[in-house]
Amino acid sequence: MKTHLTKLKAELKVLASEIRQLKSTRKQCPHGYVSGLSNAQNEFRIKHIARCMLRGRTLEQIEPKLRDPNDYNHAYVRKQAAKIVADILEAVNAQANIA
Repeated sequence: MKTHLTKLKAELKVLASEIRQLKSTRKQCPHGYVSGLSNAQNEFRIKHIARCMLRGRTLEQIEPKLRDPNDYNHAYVRKQAAKIVADILEAVNAQANIA
């Protein structure tokens, strides 16, 4: 489990630096739109929620000020995060059964 958490943390660090770099180019782009920024931010949010869930946090602790919990984007993000968590837990269980 620890290796999966460190892998997720490393991915989050890479995404964070990519987001910072993309945000710094906003002023040079017309209308402030940077291609790929919103995708990187969404991916970061999904992986961040998944990592927090693996560490034992509840969704209410991760996102306490959620305005509309029935919003499609929030439901999609939570579904994707739950899928990542399920995949990691499945891999951990498979490793435990082999050992």
